Amino acid sequence: MAIKYNTLTGDDFINTKARRIRDHALKPKLAGIRCTNCGGDSEITFHQSTDYAGSGSVNWKLHPCCTAFEKKVYERLEMNR
Repeated sequence: MAIKYNTLTGDDFINTKARRIRDHALKPKLAGIRCTNCGGDSEITFHQSTDYAGSGSVNWKLHPCCTAFEKKVYERLEMNR
């Protein structure tokens, strides 16, 4: 029904970055969005980038309840997937 955010990555520095991404980039654009197809919950998880050893970058991944909601989220974020 709603989007849950899991910002606990293990490291305090990375957790702080994950919360910033959630609060400044994702939540403002995804406020009030709901799945009208299946009514399930979706989750966005955060993890430290593995592109470079010791990277301080944080990536996020959407785990949608259904493909229609996934499409709706990416449209709202103005992202192509």
